[in-house]
This record gives sequence, structure tokens and C-alpha cells, in this order.
Amino acid sequence: AHAHAHAHAHAHAHAHAHRAVQGARIDPLSAIHALGSSVGVAPQQVKSIALGTNQGAMATATVERAREAGEWVVLLNCHFAGDWMGDLEAVVHMISLEPDEVGGGSEREAKREGEARDEGEAKDEGE
Repeated sequence: AHAHAHAHAHAHAHAHAHRAVQGARIDPLSAIHALGSSVGVAPQQVKSIALGTNQGAMATATVERAREAGEWVVLLNCHFAGDWMGDLEAVVHMISLEPDEVGGGSEREAKREGEARDEGEAKDEGE
């Protein structure tokens, strides 16, 4: 009887701890919606996609549609799509080269190239 009571108490404590951990979880989508709202992106403009095996093409298409529509994409479960991360990097790089409404990618890239050129000229003058 004692072993049964101990097992029951342990199961109850485990279930309570599990609920407490779940309750303490942060909802990243709520935080992203709040960030989006602060910069003019409505919650309906934030798409999320749960990645899994062989979903890279679908995720790429979702990111492309969102880019064209001015929406955001939240990629969930990226650890299940490790083989797609290189493709994602290429997509993000291409997007970063495009101009946008908030000081676009092309402007950022030009600034970086200008800074690199200025550093090179300064180094040449110092030699």
C-alpha cells in the first residue's frame, strides 16, 4: 500500500510540475505579433509554418509569397529541416539585397561596401 501511495504521489507531483512548466512557457507568436504591431504589421500578416522533412520547397514558396505581400513568416521546428537551412540562408541573402521601406537591403549593402572601401583606402594611405 505504501508503494502504491508513493507512486500515486509521484505521478501527481510530476503532472503538477508538467502543468507548471507548460504554464511558464513563453508564447513566441504573441511576442512576434506585438513586435509586428509596433511596426505596422498586423497579426494577420504574420504567417507561421511548422517545418518537417521534405517541406523546404513549401517553406521557400511561403517565404516568397510573404515577401511579395509584405508579410512576415515565422519558421517553427527548424531543427527538423536542417537540410534546408542552406537554402533558407540563400533566400534571406537575396531578400537582404532588395530595397525595402525601412532603409532597404540595397542601401545597407551599399553602405557596407562603402565602409569596406573606405577602410581599404585608409589602410593603403597608412602603409
